[in-house]
Amino acid sequence: MELGSSPTLTAIKQRKRLLVGVRADQPEFVTRDPAGGYRGFDVDVARDIARRIGLDPSTQVQFRRLPPTLLRDAVAAGNVDVLLGGTADVPQLAQIPYAVTDTERNLVIKADDPKLADELRGMLRAAVADGTWQRAHDQNLAPQGISAHP
Repeated sequence: MELGSSPTLTAIKQRKRLLVGVRADQPEFVTRDPAGGYRGFDVDVARDIARRIGLDPSTQVQFRRLPPTLLRDAVAAGNVDVLLGGTADVPQLAQIPYAVTDTERNLVIKADDPKLADELRGMLRAAVADGTWQRAHDQNLAPQGISAHP
């Protein structure tokens, strides 16, 4: 995917690392294994985004587990590039749906980068089209009995 003029995507490419916030209070979507690695549906979504940006999904994604009280500030302050499983309940944030379970799950980004929002929407559409989204669901959510759709 050709990356446009998104300042966030430019910064990610220059640093060669995608900074991803994940919710510490939702183990059904992301967990840490005994070795300290991350596993789960949200992890697979984040790694797929990294791959589509042109990064190595196994070495160039940094996860930050965040308690609910820090979700909004982590994005607004730029401590993470994207937050998985959040809501954009303030004007400086924007949300992009990536899954619907019993509630809508959103990627949350800064609202001042509409090009990033466009690029992420395209990446998520591509993940649905090529089966990546479904594989992540089948491997992570279905075994827990969680029904979801894009």
